[in-house]
Amino acid sequence: MTNFKTKSARRIYWTLTIAFASTMLLAGIFYFIETPSIVQNNLHLGYPIYIYKILGVAKFLGSIAILWGRFPVLKEWAYVGYSLNLMIAAASHAFCGDSFGTIMIPITILIVVLLSYRLWKINLRNNTI
Repeated sequence: MTNFKTKSARRIYWTLTIAFASTMLLAGIFYFIETPSIVQNNLHLGYPIYIYKILGVAKFLGSIAILWGRFPVLKEWAYVGYSLNLMIAAASHAFCGDSFGTIMIPITILIVVLLSYRLWKINLRNNTI
């Protein structure tokens, strides 16, 4: 029974992690190259255009750190960075008067990030990763 639980937890962890990390990896690339649709959709938030380069690099490197997982402290800080990024994104959209659905997108991704982090810690504690 325990073996089934650890395999299941590991499978759920990798499913969630690959889903959000690949999303952030692509977002990082699109932010870095300043895709017009990304810039246009977020222009009303009031951030300067150069912030997209910074966020692009951070999202890309954070995804690599989480997927590679060689350095646990770096991986943990990548989770922290994503959590802060997503909380700030949700707040920015709320303060700018965006729709509830737009505000919920980063919150939903944040929930996935937090679940991935929790499962990583459980799997790490059980030595199954």
